Amino acid sequence: MSSSEFQLADQAEKLLAATFARLGDPTKKLAAFRTPSGRQLALQLERKGDIYVWAECFDEQIEGVAINNSKRPGLPYAADQARGSGVNSRCSRLQVGNVAYSLRCDTLGSLERFARWYEGA
Repeated sequence: MSSSEFQLADQAEKLLAATFARLGDPTKKLAAFRTPSGRQLALQLERKGDIYVWAECFDEQIEGVAINNSKRPGLPYAADQARGSGVNSRCSRLQVGNVAYSLRCDTLGSLERFARWYEGA
């Protein structure tokens, strides 16, 4: 991964850490957070290009944020749909057994818009 991609992940993590409480220390691949209302959010740290997060809910009206589900395009991950081990071990509300959204944010600005919405969701 290039230094600019690492820089984007670092900036995304800093943005989320300034807004939400951490669910423990980040791993090499995942940083997990909790909103004041208890919703969970996970940032994937090793994805290339855009910013990828897992969330419990999503508003499709947020510009620059899209659902990222190759098996069920445009839909959240079903409760029985496999996801990464980091999500399963770090985020009880996003793990298999629960519906969860895998989201792609085009920019830090779109992540910020999503975080503002998610904080109040």
